[in-house]
Amino acid sequence: MSAPCGVGLFMDKAATTSSDRTCDACVSGTFKVAAGNHGCSPWSTCGKGSGVSQAGTGYSDRRDRKSVV
Repeated sequence: MSAPCGVGLFMDKAATTSSDRTCDACVSGTFKVAAGNHGCSPWSTCGKGSGVSQAGTGYSDRRDRKSVV
């Protein structure tokens, strides 16, 4: 049996007696920061008055910043 799915990957298909698990990349809008067979989490939503300072990726959450008025 192979290692758990890596960062940015979720378990697509569980292992069976005749095949190993398969992993796939987190879809756009989701991420996973640690290895494991759990699913990806949705990116955070920036609050009112905030903008995006760093876009989210498959392995990191979106970061927001306060807007300067």
